This record gives sequence, structure tokens and C-alpha cells, in this order.
Amino acid sequence: MRSHLPDPIIIHLEKRSLGLNETQMIPGKGQEKSLQNVEPDLTHHLTFQAREEDDPSECAVPISTALIKQIATKSHAGDTLNQILSEFYGADSSPQPLWPYTKKDSFR
Repeated sequence: MRSHLPDPIIIHLEKRSLGLNETQMIPGKGQEKSLQNVEPDLTHHLTFQAREEDDPSECAVPISTALIKQIATKSHAGDTLNQILSEFYGADSSPQPLWPYTKKDSFR
């Protein structure tokens, strides 16, 4: 899971068929973090929350491991991981993070 928001985001992972809910924190600024405790062959419903004091989103996004595999194999059948990443992010020429992560807004 990757968020391109400038701050971390809270993800609520609901396993409706098992009656289970859990919360995970995903870092922002394009950092990647694997979702934990994802059951194979089960549909999970994700809702998102920007800050602890805010409510989570009302609409859940359904996702399953089968859907992830289908998307990954269909859209990039012959590409290597490095090719996909270089096409998406471009050449890595600067040690600083790319916009919009280069500075923190002063009004926060």
C-alpha cells in the first residue's frame, strides 16, 4: 500500500465475512508499506481516515488478493519491477524527495 499524501493515513481493514476489524497506519510521501494480516482469498473492505480526530471515509473500497494478482499480471505481464517503477517515477536524479514532498506547509 502506498499513499502519496504528505502525512500518514489511517486505514481501517474490515473482514466482513469473519466479523473482524483492524486499523493500520500507512506512511505518506510515497513510502510503501505492506498491509498486515491480509487473508488470502477473502474480500477486505478498506476505509480511510486522514487524522485521528476525523471520521473514516463512508464508502469502503473492496479489495482481495485475487483482484490484486489479476491487476498485477494483466497490466504488466512482461515488465520487470524495476521497469515499472522507473516508468512511473522517472529517473532518480535527486537525493531529495520529489514534489510535493520537498517542503512542509507553514500553515499547518
